[in-house]
This record gives sequence, C-alpha cells and structure tokens, in this order.
Amino acid sequence: MNSSKPFLTFDGCAQYLTSPTAPYLIAEAYREAGEPPPVLIACVRDAKEQALSWWTYENNAIAWGEAMGLFHTNTKLRGDTYPPKSFNDAVKFGRSSEVSNIYCLAERLYNLECLGNAHKMNQRCILPDWAMSWPGGQLTGIGRNSEYIENISRYERVMSQFIQSYCIEKELKLSGKMNLLPLANLSKNSLLLEFLIKVIDQAIHRKEDTKKECYLKAFEMFKCSQVRLGNLHRNSNRVSTVTISREDNDDDPREYSYFHDKTEQLRQFCIKRGV
Repeated sequence: MNSSKPFLTFDGCAQYLTSPTAPYLIAEAYREAGEPPPVLIACVRDAKEQALSWWTYENNAIAWGEAMGLFHTNTKLRGDTYPPKSFNDAVKFGRSSEVSNIYCLAERLYNLECLGNAHKMNQRCILPDWAMSWPGGQLTGIGRNSEYIENISRYERVMSQFIQSYCIEKELKLSGKMNLLPLANLSKNSLLLEFLIKVIDQAIHRKEDTKKECYLKAFEMFKCSQVRLGNLHRNSNRVSTVTISREDNDDDPREYSYFHDKTEQLRQFCIKRGV
C-alpha cells in the first residue's frame, strides 16, 4: 500500500458492545501490535427496540439454518432450555443469575492482566466454547444489550487502563471515552457528517507526527466536500420473517419498567455527554 495516502480502518459488530471479553481482547491486540488505541463508537437506541431487533435477527438466523437442514441445538453446550421460546422468556433468561454469573466469569478469564501474562509466556488466548460469541448463547443479548451504561463503562475502564500505559510511553494525552451515536442520526445527513468529522479528527490525532500531514490534508478536503451519506441502515428494506406473538406483545409490567428505566438512563447519560 502507498504509505503516502491516508488510510483509516473502520470495524463494527453488533456484538462488540455487550461482550464481556471483546474490550480486553481489542485492547490487547492493539497493545501487542504497538498501535495507538482505537477511537470507540457506540451506536445507541431505545432499549426495547434494540431487544426486539436482536430477537428478530436471531430468529431469522435460526430459520436460515433450519432451511439448510440444521435442526439440532447443542444441548450439551447450551442446555435443554436454549433457545428461549418467546421474547419475554429471552429477556428473563438474559437477566438471570445463571447468565450474569457466566458473563462475570468470562470477563475475569480475559482481563488485561491475564492476557498480558499469556502473551509473556507465549500462550494463545482462545475463548472457550461456552463464552462464544456471548456467554450462554447469542440470545442472552436480548436481556443484556439494553445495559448500555454498564457495557460502555466496561469499554471505557479497559481502554483507560491501556491508554494510561500507552500515553506514558508516548508522552501523549488521549481519552478512553466512547463516542455515542444515536441510531436515528444514521439517516440525518448533517448530524452524521458532523459525527464522522469528530471521530476522524480523533483518529488522525492518534497518528504519529510524521504521518499526520497527509491525513490532515485529506481531512480538510473531506470537511469541505458536499458528501451525501444517505440512509446507512444495513438491510433497511428487508422484510422480517419473524412475528412477535400475542404473548410477547402483552407487556409484563416488570419488563416494561426495565426497558423504560434503561432507556431513560441512557437518555440522561447522553445528555451528560452532550449528545
């Protein structure tokens, strides 16, 4: 690749934010490569909408697998009650003490100290089957994706540890705070463009001084351009094959209160962050 041309990499996944291990693994990958810490973005939305969206996504994935003849669940790995049969069951399952305990266990197994020691001893760190891709299975996310503040705080805590040691070595001042992007802003060109300018600026200023000039020139051209980003929702026109049952539409008052509270907490958190 021509080193004189600016190059920034974006990577995103719906499962990164809730994962109890991803922030540690990401920080260790950057530390081992000797790269500056990444700029972090969390795309946030109404808590129940997020849970229903993930429920729909997972059930479509299950239907896709069954269409190829995959009818059996690994009960030895996930247990006899997985996958949960309804949305409300999935919410309760994700918030159960059993799932909470294995999330905590996964995080303890892969904290920065453990990863650093493994690196020193030249050992590979591979997630055990029970911890992939989310501990307890992907449907545990139905009751945990809405824990935005807890999930964001985990990333900021881990990245702050990494940044502290990196900045001491490089004599830099960097922030480990996440940039918050409301999902609705993906279809609002001016707000999305403003957000992209902010995070690209952060990424450029993490580059070595010898590499900044070409990035800054390209960045100025980007800011002056009349870029029309349009609607960036993935599969925005796709029709879901999953229907929510009557049982799932009848809100359990406790579940309604849970999602309402999480959405309000997120709203207050965003206000404090100036979003």
